[in-house]
Amino acid sequence: MTIVGIAADTPNTVNWTLTDPQIYVPFAQWPARSMSVLVRSDAGVDMADVRAVMRRQDPNVAVSNLKTLSHIVDDELSSTNIISGLFVGFAALALALAAAGLYGVISYSVGQRRREFGVRLALGAAPASIRRMVLGEGLLVVAIGAVLGLGLAVLLAQFTRSLLFGISAGDPLTFGSVTAIVVLVGVVAMWAPAARAMRVDPARTLKAD
Repeated sequence: MTIVGIAADTPNTVNWTLTDPQIYVPFAQWPARSMSVLVRSDAGVDMADVRAVMRRQDPNVAVSNLKTLSHIVDDELSSTNIISGLFVGFAALALALAAAGLYGVISYSVGQRRREFGVRLALGAAPASIRRMVLGEGLLVVAIGAVLGLGLAVLLAQFTRSLLFGISAGDPLTFGSVTAIVVLVGVVAMWAPAARAMRVDPARTLKAD
């Protein structure tokens, strides 16, 4: 064979997975029993019209498996979409469990420190300062967890580099948005215990002691 040109690397499937090196050869020198034809239209595609055009070109050629490009893309990405949906579901479940755990820990801490909060309020501390203190301590826990989790995620993301297209394994927007969501969920989970801490009745608390 004589090489007449070199083409750039081209994905072989619609999910952009690169395949092994391939070559283009003339059909007359390398005939095949079947081939695919791509039809481009500016005014929509009617499969009956496509079939009629193909028959006018050669009535002896059997035309089958006519699909729109969107249908082909959906078929190719169906398994990927299912796997992505499972990952999203597991991530949402993990986030909900983390929020429930954080809520439980902060609620328990507030319950154990009711006397402290009562004394602080009796000595003139503003209720808002009690809420800020509880939120600040909870946010410290969230920040430590977010930093550790972010570092581990960046490290593990390197193993998925070959599965990504159009995005890098260390995409700052993705990591930043996910970290922001985690922190926001943490604040929401801590808000109710913090609000309960600022409503502690100092007189009742001290009388109970």
